[in-house]
Amino acid sequence: MLKSLVASLKPKETAVPIVRFETGPGEQMQVDRAVIRRGSNRLSVFVATLGWSRSSYVEFVSDERVETLIKAHENAFLAFGGTPREVLY
Repeated sequence: MLKSLVASLKPKETAVPIVRFETGPGEQMQVDRAVIRRGSNRLSVFVATLGWSRSSYVEFVSDERVETLIKAHENAFLAFGGTPREVLY
């Protein structure tokens, strides 16, 4: 009981606030790719997220060729209505 009482008197540690990395409108788009399924029915996903609004564009693709990657970027730019200054991978 004494241990519980002493523990309750001890000041609680305050959590360090999480500082988000913020960008201005049109500044940055973050891109990631992942493989959903492996083997003969391989499926990959392209995800683009705008830094300011956190809007996302997702496209499923069947290969990871450079041409496919470029087309996925173009599709994301069309969906967002423009291109950002920077693309972060």
